[in-house]
Amino acid sequence: MAPIGAQAEPATKPRSGEKGSRSEPAEIAFRNVVKRYPGRQRAAVEDLSFEVAPGEICVLIGPSGCGKTTALKMVNRLISITAGDITIDGRSVRELPLTELRRGIGYVFQQIGLFPHMTIEHNIGAVPKLLGWSRSRIRDRACELLELVGLDPDSDLRRYPGEFSGGQQQRIGVARAMAADPPIMLMDEPFGAIDPIARERLQNDFLRLHAQVRKTVIFVTHDIDEAIKMGDRIAIMRDGRLVQLAGADELLASPADDFVASFVGEDRGLKRLRVRKVRDVELDPPVPGAGSPEPVRLDTSLHHALSKMLAEGTSAINVLDEQDALVGSVALEAITALIAPAAARTDLSAGAPDGSVRS
Repeated sequence: MAPIGAQAEPATKPRSGEKGSRSEPAEIAFRNVVKRYPGRQRAAVEDLSFEVAPGEICVLIGPSGCGKTTALKMVNRLISITAGDITIDGRSVRELPLTELRRGIGYVFQQIGLFPHMTIEHNIGAVPKLLGWSRSRIRDRACELLELVGLDPDSDLRRYPGEFSGGQQQRIGVARAMAADPPIMLMDEPFGAIDPIARERLQNDFLRLHAQVRKTVIFVTHDIDEAIKMGDRIAIMRDGRLVQLAGADELLASPADDFVASFVGEDRGLKRLRVRKVRDVELDPPVPGAGSPEPVRLDTSLHHALSKMLAEGTSAINVLDEQDALVGSVALEAITALIAPAAARTDLSAGAPDGSVRS
């Protein structure tokens, strides 16, 4: 039986997890999934159906008790499915041997769960050791992963978890989850116990890592700002049911109902600026003058650009491309027009001398 996420075998197949080899991200599909606990009137998860594309980060979010963690844990069968099914590349998790299923899934959770009596090398190598990897192969993999998560293999490999900060331990937890190169990662509030500054760094580090080593990720959080930042798509749950599944910009611009609108917050227009980039608005000619604020880049978030304008007391800021060439400026009016409700944009257009409005 082929392992999860495997491709057709080449004539000489590299061993999974070795440098130069990468498992392919897998597709996950929830098919009318139900979870009922004995003695409880309401199902923890009810008729849950959605798909997570290969290489996508899908964030599950909702109020406490909405079923998001239950849904996550049914993927690797830490919680059993009452009805319906979850498939990985078309194969039912209910029919896969448990060892094979979990071998193809990395799991990161809030409490980190590193073994305190084991070195970092042995923590990362715990699953590969069970798979029969050689000692040298495990060390090579541990060194590779420590580099990927921003730690130093030369100095950190033989240290113990208690010698690291909470943020560093969480990085090691991510490295351990990736040790056997699983095509899927399940992340249950992985940064929830970290202070805000370390949390933002970990979020950035994981997004950088995911860009380098694509995995299919289901990420549970209770923080809408984290969901907006981390998710390719966001699934909002309530009372065990899926209420809305959408990209961050669509979710913020068009909430499915009053519950979603309330959950994402009254400042959802400002939140949209975190997911939109300077390149999304029409640029004006560059702003002249040596006293102008330091330029931003095309891939800068509009939220950052707006914050910078407000801090500098200016209504426009110059923009650089990837080669540091000056390509124009972005105006405060262009940013506000982008997130204004349709009626407000119509009023703005009607009041402009030429009947135009920025987009």
